[in-house]
Amino acid sequence: MESESGNPVSKVFFRIKTEIHGIYLNLMKCFNYPMKENMMRLATVWFTLSFGYYGLSVWFPDVIKHLQADEYASKVQIHINERIEGFTFNFTLENQIHRNGIFIHDQFVNMKLKSVTFIDSMFRNCYFDDVTSVGSLFKNCTFIETYFFNTDIDESKLVEGTEVINSTFTHNKTGCQMTFDDDYSAYWVYFINFLGTLAVLPGNIVSALLMDKIGRLSML
Repeated sequence: MESESGNPVSKVFFRIKTEIHGIYLNLMKCFNYPMKENMMRLATVWFTLSFGYYGLSVWFPDVIKHLQADEYASKVQIHINERIEGFTFNFTLENQIHRNGIFIHDQFVNMKLKSVTFIDSMFRNCYFDDVTSVGSLFKNCTFIETYFFNTDIDESKLVEGTEVINSTFTHNKTGCQMTFDDDYSAYWVYFINFLGTLAVLPGNIVSALLMDKIGRLSML
């Protein structure tokens, strides 16, 4: 030891190496007779416990998210071949599909488009003012002489061959337009994890009560 610890740095490295070697020797004893069989059993139990608990805690929120998305999609309203002229939209449109629609001299003022998709539709001489389009798209649509003021409608929303002819975009909104009240359900992740923690509570209580009576290994 003295030959390998002539200076403080070498001494530190020597002690670290010695500790690691001791840990390795103790770990190897767990895989030798007579501890090998119990070690494999306990490793399997702990792996399944950890995989089940943390796996379910991550999986449940995702499952609920998919169920909510499926339920939301099942309630979609579909409008086909509609023609609307000179109408003012000043309310929220949500979970709708408008296909082959024609909008002429319509105004979209101080409103929100939430999960609304316009497909193969035409907007002529329309006016968009203070419009937020969360999860909404315009697919293969045509905008002719349409004015956009203070909206978040940009190239990312105008997809699949959408044409903009003689139209003007001014004061576009920037940044994320989502709101926690209407458009974001992240609280479900925390709520479901909270329920999962409560679900484990009865097992923890029973384990605490029976630990001294039947032993720790039997409880595992």
